[in-house]
Amino acid sequence: MSMTVVCFFQSDILDVNTIFKDLATLVHDQGEIVDSIEANVESTHIRVEEGTAQLRQAELYKVSLGKFS
Repeated sequence: MSMTVVCFFQSDILDVNTIFKDLATLVHDQGEIVDSIEANVESTHIRVEEGTAQLRQAELYKVSLGKFS
């Protein structure tokens, strides 16, 4: 193998290494975004359940007030 071919291989290997490092960074960043979305979905779920409970309680208050009118 000539020195030129070896240099081309070395350059290509360095390029592939850079691509994999960039890919790892992207995957890591996307993982953080997915974690943030998951946390927001969980928070929303909890708030919807709390809101539903409050609406049920309000309905019970309304019914009980109607009985005393």
